[in-house]
Amino acid sequence: MGYLHMWAGDVLPTGMKYTWKADGKWSDQYVQCDDDVRSIKKQLKPVDLELLEYGHAITVDYLPEEYVTPIQ
Repeated sequence: MGYLHMWAGDVLPTGMKYTWKADGKWSDQYVQCDDDVRSIKKQLKPVDLELLEYGHAITVDYLPEEYVTPIQ
């Protein structure tokens, strides 16, 4: 299915298609499990989901906290 890189905090990922960093980090969380990716995608607004599907980085502040807690 694919994978998701997610960042915590008020950051805007920058880069090129499929290669993004924010605050110099590749991501705070990396999600590859198909079930987790599907679960997250179900909660995205249609406009954000469309951007993501086209390979753009998105920043959202409406996902539940457990999805954006930085890896320790």
